[in-house]
Amino acid sequence: MDYALRQALKKFDARRTEKLGPSESAVFTPDEKGAAMIADVFLPIAKYVIYGGHFHVECVKGDDWFGYDIKFNKIELYYHDEIEGGHIDPIMYHTNLHTPYYLKDRGIKTYPYYEFGALNLHTSGIDVCFENESKQYRASFLIRDFTVYDTKNGGVISKIKADPYSTHAFDWFFPNGINEATMKQLTWIEDIPYEQTEKRSVGRDVRQNVPLYDEHNKKIPQTQCQKKWQFIRVEE
Repeated sequence: MDYALRQALKKFDARRTEKLGPSESAVFTPDEKGAAMIADVFLPIAKYVIYGGHFHVECVKGDDWFGYDIKFNKIELYYHDEIEGGHIDPIMYHTNLHTPYYLKDRGIKTYPYYEFGALNLHTSGIDVCFENESKQYRASFLIRDFTVYDTKNGGVISKIKADPYSTHAFDWFFPNGINEATMKQLTWIEDIPYEQTEKRSVGRDVRQNVPLYDEHNKKIPQTQCQKKWQFIRVEE
């Protein structure tokens, strides 16, 4: 992952520390106030991710190469404290609540943490992860909606609006498959420095297709989670 994007994502932990203090056992409260604080911590990072740059992809076409750019229109935050009493996000895939059976059968109760900046490819699409093992929290954003531009002329190739088919995201980000070589064909290009995106505007909404859970982490039928953790581009 490009240095500029990594540095922007690292600001989440710095802002979190400003809110909670330096203790490694500090957590956000598991209520609406905690959810609002988490969104506030992530807000400037969301502005940078949406306005500050884009992913560039180099794609093989026959014996030649062509490039295109992917800009985010909507991203969704996912955050989960693993420390007891912290903020719980039951829908988030990569948490101890969802440790796979094949790990549990071997006595492993803690889902291994992802490397900072890793991409998590799953059934709902692609997450960019920035979790922290020492402070025991999981954090990532889902790429919900994006536009693909021709690198040479800037024309729109495709606009994926709240795409329900996760394979579309995979196909655009990894047209030549996923291996060490193709990961190098996906690069972050900075358009605007982090500091210059702070005054940009983003819309806020609830996350798409995220149900509400009760205090026992059981899904409440036909009830939508009200955390406004979706961040939306408002400038064209």
